[in-house]
Amino acid sequence: GRCVRLYTQHDHDTRPLQDVPEVRRLDLADPLLLLAASGVRVDELGWLEPALAAAVEAARALLGRLGAIDDRDGITALGRLMMRFPLHPRQARLVVEAEARGVGREGCVVAALIGERDLVWQRPRRAELNGDSDLLADLDRFREASRGGLHPDRARSLGLDVGAALTIDRVRRQLEPLVERGRPAGDPDVALRQSILAGY
Repeated sequence: GRCVRLYTQHDHDTRPLQDVPEVRRLDLADPLLLLAASGVRVDELGWLEPALAAAVEAARALLGRLGAIDDRDGITALGRLMMRFPLHPRQARLVVEAEARGVGREGCVVAALIGERDLVWQRPRRAELNGDSDLLADLDRFREASRGGLHPDRARSLGLDVGAALTIDRVRRQLEPLVERGRPAGDPDVALRQSILAGY
């Protein structure tokens, strides 16, 4: 057969013999939360490829700040609530907080917005933003595009990336059944901002 290279000779010559193992490239917060939920301490696990100690400590610190694990790497009640959502722990914490503040459905959309590439083709200048939060402005745009069902032509007319909007809508539909509906005690925008801060 014939091999066609899709990179330069220099790229070929400088490529490593093998890829860096995934456990050494990715954020470990999600796997550490899963281990905590399973009752397994990370230092008791026999890794095929050992994780970097600094990455493990960073993940532990993040999960601790989010309130998902205790000081002995055990999962907390809040961590169990976060496990309901197929999201990175930061986004899961955001949704749990949004649910507690009565804006769970909106929190699902915001979590989906954070997890997806930019919703807007061209980001407006700061002075043109609706308010001072690009996430809440994107939430408003998404709501407008999905009024009566998300339609690609309407999304496009609003300057949205149709692929991103469809992905956000799919994630939203996956998450919304997992949250309990409630009513915000005060201003929903304030409740959403506080929820975002809980995760980020």
